[in-house]
Amino acid sequence: MIHSRRLFLVLAVLFLASVPATYAQGYETPPKEVADLILAPATPSFSISPAKDRFLIVHRDNIPTIKDLAQEELRLAGTRVLAATNGPKATNKIVGLEMQALPGAKGGAGAKGVADAKGVPGAKGV
Repeated sequence: MIHSRRLFLVLAVLFLASVPATYAQGYETPPKEVADLILAPATPSFSISPAKDRFLIVHRDNIPTIKDLAQEELRLAGTRVLAATNGPKATNKIVGLEMQALPGAKGGAGAKGVADAKGVPGAKGV
């Protein structure tokens, strides 16, 4: 009985001594290659005009900010709705638009006929 108490006491001391060692590791960052892979820009999406003479490149931000993730949301009928705006929660946001003429297209209209692109940051040439 005395041996079992001593054994328990020794094991308890060893366990308690090892707990601070596990918390003393601190914050670790991934290797640069992994961080670059995760933070790489998202692949842009393309949309061809009905006249088939130009195309639109849509650049998106694929990593939401902590501020975006912290917004209160409601889950209604399988969709996520922001409580503050009663609007849908966007998982990725458009950060830039770029319009280019298709090579060899007749007319090469460029940016003619583009309606309203106000409020889109980085929308060069639209």
